[in-house]
Amino acid sequence: MLIPPCWQDQEFGQVVKPDAEEIDDHVFRAVHCQSDLYLARTSDGPRNPVPPNDFVNQFLVDNDQDMLCVVVGKSGTGKSHIIQWLRLEILKRNIENNVFLRIPKSGTSLRSILERIISQLPEHEQTQYRERLDGAGNASMSQEA
Repeated sequence: MLIPPCWQDQEFGQVVKPDAEEIDDHVFRAVHCQSDLYLARTSDGPRNPVPPNDFVNQFLVDNDQDMLCVVVGKSGTGKSHIIQWLRLEILKRNIENNVFLRIPKSGTSLRSILERIISQLPEHEQTQYRERLDGAGNASMSQEA
């Protein structure tokens, strides 16, 4: 028996895109499959399998320390996929005071990242940072600057 796909025919182009960050959230959720992650506490430490939900719980633990996470792997191993999944899990949990910035892999500059950060500030705080960013001009936008 042939099981129909979980997407509409007109969504086919979105589903077959190889880059997870280009897929609409509802399509991503429909095609996402869980698999173990391998977590190491240090760059040269042993890698141990961790169920994704356990990783999210560790990542979002409410304490005074920030958790830094580096996702590594060869091309096509699902790095963008796990970041997209993590973003959706964080949003689903709706944790107070949690800000998630999605920075696309392409077409991104330091200026656009700063603009995204500024836009997340309370409105009364944004003006001073926007003015400073605008005052920087393009002279300091080179790699050397």
